[in-house]
Amino acid sequence: MWVRKTVTATNAALKLGVLALVAVLCLGGPLAGAAAGVQAGAGNTSIENIQQDSADGSPLAGTTVTTTGTVTAVGPEGFHIQNGTGAYSGVYVYTGGAPSVSTGDTVSVTALVKEYYDLTELDATADGASVTVTGTAPVPDPVKLDTGAAGQEAYEGVLVTVDGVTVTSTPGEYGEWAVDDGSGELAVDDVAPSDATTPAKKNATADAITGPLFYSFGAFKLQPTVVENLQAPSTGDGDGSDGGSGGDAGADTTTVTLLSYNDIQTAAAKDGNFSRLVTLVERRRAAHDNPTVVAGAGDEVGPHALSPISQWRAPTDVLNLMQPDADVVGNHEFDYGYDGVSQFTAASEFPWLSTNLVNESTGDGIQGSEEYTIVERDGVRIGFVGLVDEGATYGKTNIDFAAEGAKLEDYTEDGPATAKRLKQEENVDVVIALAHTGVPDAKDLARADDGDYIDVIAVGDDEIYYPPQQTAGSIITEGSARAAYLGELNLSVNTTENDVTNWNGHLRPVTDEIPKNETASDIINGYRAEVSLDSVITTTETPLDARFDTNYHRESGYGNLITDSFRATTGADVAITNPGGIRSNSVYGPGDITGGDVFNTLPFPNTLVTLELSGTELRETLRRQVVTLDSDTGQQYGAEVSQQVSGVRFEWIPHGDASSTIRDVWVNRAGSDEASDWEPLDEDATYEVTVNSFMAGGGSGYDNLVDQPRVAVTNTLYAEAVVDYVEPKDTIAPTREGRMRRVTADAGEADLELDGDETATLSLAVPDTATALDADSVRILNESGASVAATDADLADGILTASVPEADVGSLRTDGGDLDLYANYTDSRYADQWVYWGAAVLSAEVNATGAAPEPAPGDGTATVSVESASLSSGGEATVNVTLSAPAGFSGIDMNVSAQDRSVATVSFDTFGDDLSLTEVSGQVSPGVFLRAADVDSMIQPGATNVTLATVDVAAVGTGTTNLTVHVDRFDDETGTTTTVATAHGRVTVGPPALGRSPGGRSPTDPDGDGRYEDVNGNGRLDYDDVATLFEALDSEAVQGYPTAYDFNGNGQIDFDDVVTLYEET
Repeated sequence: MWVRKTVTATNAALKLGVLALVAVLCLGGPLAGAAAGVQAGAGNTSIENIQQDSADGSPLAGTTVTTTGTVTAVGPEGFHIQNGTGAYSGVYVYTGGAPSVSTGDTVSVTALVKEYYDLTELDATADGASVTVTGTAPVPDPVKLDTGAAGQEAYEGVLVTVDGVTVTSTPGEYGEWAVDDGSGELAVDDVAPSDATTPAKKNATADAITGPLFYSFGAFKLQPTVVENLQAPSTGDGDGSDGGSGGDAGADTTTVTLLSYNDIQTAAAKDGNFSRLVTLVERRRAAHDNPTVVAGAGDEVGPHALSPISQWRAPTDVLNLMQPDADVVGNHEFDYGYDGVSQFTAASEFPWLSTNLVNESTGDGIQGSEEYTIVERDGVRIGFVGLVDEGATYGKTNIDFAAEGAKLEDYTEDGPATAKRLKQEENVDVVIALAHTGVPDAKDLARADDGDYIDVIAVGDDEIYYPPQQTAGSIITEGSARAAYLGELNLSVNTTENDVTNWNGHLRPVTDEIPKNETASDIINGYRAEVSLDSVITTTETPLDARFDTNYHRESGYGNLITDSFRATTGADVAITNPGGIRSNSVYGPGDITGGDVFNTLPFPNTLVTLELSGTELRETLRRQVVTLDSDTGQQYGAEVSQQVSGVRFEWIPHGDASSTIRDVWVNRAGSDEASDWEPLDEDATYEVTVNSFMAGGGSGYDNLVDQPRVAVTNTLYAEAVVDYVEPKDTIAPTREGRMRRVTADAGEADLELDGDETATLSLAVPDTATALDADSVRILNESGASVAATDADLADGILTASVPEADVGSLRTDGGDLDLYANYTDSRYADQWVYWGAAVLSAEVNATGAAPEPAPGDGTATVSVESASLSSGGEATVNVTLSAPAGFSGIDMNVSAQDRSVATVSFDTFGDDLSLTEVSGQVSPGVFLRAADVDSMIQPGATNVTLATVDVAAVGTGTTNLTVHVDRFDDETGTTTTVATAHGRVTVGPPALGRSPGGRSPTDPDGDGRYEDVNGNGRLDYDDVATLFEALDSEAVQGYPTAYDFNGNGQIDFDDVVTLYEET
């Protein structure tokens, strides 16, 4: 695997090492030994001419060339090619994502030649670049070199091999180790940072290591595709029991291939990767003439968009087509209840395993599953065991296993014991553990296997990309999730000693170029047709973010939409849903949304249940979900609010030493689509709270809800509630509204005097641990979530001062009562601990007094709202200005504007269809003045969300600003001039795309803090964001947008921002 990576350092010298910004990790498949099959053709540039040595790197750097070659190794961000063998015959091709090539493909590459920190590469992400597969050919023979001579420019990118090596240093924090054949040391770099993998000790040996030679951090390194016979240091008894080589005894050696998959989940309901995975399994089976087995690591039959309708049937039918040899019962296999397991095990044409979750009376596997299975291929006996841990059973299901007569035994004991029995009593040659435990627990299993009886651990549950790596004698692998990868592991098996003596392997990406299996497609599409999953139900103007990180850590617009739909369906005061019930880990829209999209994100057969809770019980329900930074989970994933809510808002404290992790709770007594009517939580009052049935049954830590009184138990699926809620709406635009506000420190109260000037200034003392302020983050919010950003803010001598526009603060007070100030700052107590979050948050109550319009919205008050928008620098968006009019409407004068014109400007687009008389009184700075009347009485009393007008928002700079609507006059149905509430929107403008951004995508701000961490715009935070920022650091596209990239908060863009972004990554 090749990925960009850096190292962090505590001194300036090492920080310069960070800024080298690239190291490469490699994993690949078995390499054939043959001459290269591709030479540079007419009109092409040979790799030798690209790589020809010069003092300044490639003589063609900065030019676009076309060259050809055979793929020698593939990683998730690029691949190596050669068009010959020997010196100057290889080069690295950077793709910025999973390449659509395989080892042995012949390719034609047109790309920009670059010197990437002294590594010559072809940049296939540059404008005009292309990669075309033209055929296949044998992979060139590796060049045999001494370790002391391997570090030469001539062999950069070339497939080389070193043999008879001894490990001279073990993997450090960043996975590098070193070997020596007696001629000098050579660096080896093939593992992820901080991964505890073999070689665990110095003086381990390997017969040979083969892979392309790479250059990073000022040194040449071997990126291995094959490590032959890596052995621990011998203790000298010669029998091999200590991990040394031992004696051969003339035993036969056979190659056994394992093809593995895991966590199919939501892919089971899509005619996409699952259908392609079936094809890939067929192809890889056919490619091997040695014994080959196929197995899964659990969570295959759920959850998915078809779960509520056909349950386990679609994935089981496709798995039967794929003909695996075994799979393990994971936590989502219980999505259809304990008895449901017996149904899909009976329908499966392969065994499901449950080695350590057993029938307490008989000791057998539960519900039709088996304790183990043995497969024989060409005389080789392969044993499978299936293991789960407590987190994947009690931690993630509602099943009372004890009440069902089931017993969960320790997987670290049962696994090795069963593997020992298989080898010693059943003459099994290879034992493969299918472990639905996650990789960290799989490593614990490997370390607990003192006798080295478990040869391979194929992992599921935590859904990470983990190519085959060895820990304590066991080879561990996991292929992310949702049919994204097929694991391929080749084992050299000593059938006399029942032992694996050598191995190589990798993860094969399931790409769009792989054709779908027609039968699998027919199965999936047949089930989909029964429920019309492909019909468009609405159009969203904002992204629907169903990613795990977003919904576990913070409020999301999609979480708001889901929980709003719960309240709209049941009429409850409050709705709560668990983030684990929001699946797919994807973002949908802006654009058309299908029913399948909703069911894909909400795939469980969970229904709506409304409970009766006291105010105290509601507070406790909210509190118990908060994950504090100092907890074990918080140390791994960062502080999490771990819920999505509607009808309630609160502040949450991410620290265990807080007197309470929940405070300042308010409940909205108005309906989900009505003007807000917030009131403080009454501890003694009774509230109706809608949740999903999984939560009501105690799942996801909601055991406090099990015995609460049921107001209503419905058959309405939680996905169905969302579909029914959005389908009548032509468009939707859910956004974050401040329902759950993270607060690190409470700064008390601040007075703000409104005296008629353009701006007003407040000041307040902050904690001594506050060392720096993010001035752009300072804002004042009201109860409804509308906000005003400070025009100026500063922190000096422990005092925060902030200036805000008086008119906008007056509107906030009119719109939503109590005001609060929020600001991001650096807290010396937590500066290096946030994991997910980038800063601490300060909160203070704002007491705004003085002459400002203060119409208090109530049951009879009309509300004029302007939507929010997110766009790239230089982009445009159209937003709606809407009206909810309890007493009807006859006319309005209003001004719509962007508060900060350096961020965005507003211009008129159209009026709503219901308006008879309209007038645009001219563009006014900084917005547009609109007048409209309803002469034909189209807008009746009680109307909601009526579009008065649409306005165009144009991005000018970058950052965030409020979209404000000021109503100068509003007349109700009777012609009476009345006060009106306003709800402002928010415009977020990101900086333009940077040079190496794939597809020219603009950077994004995934956590909404005003910093654009997703520099390459690919929708996730990864190492290439760091590389992209570093490469473009001096460009106008970076330096011209200081607030977007000032990650260290020092007011300028410099190298330390690159380091800070790396640390966050």
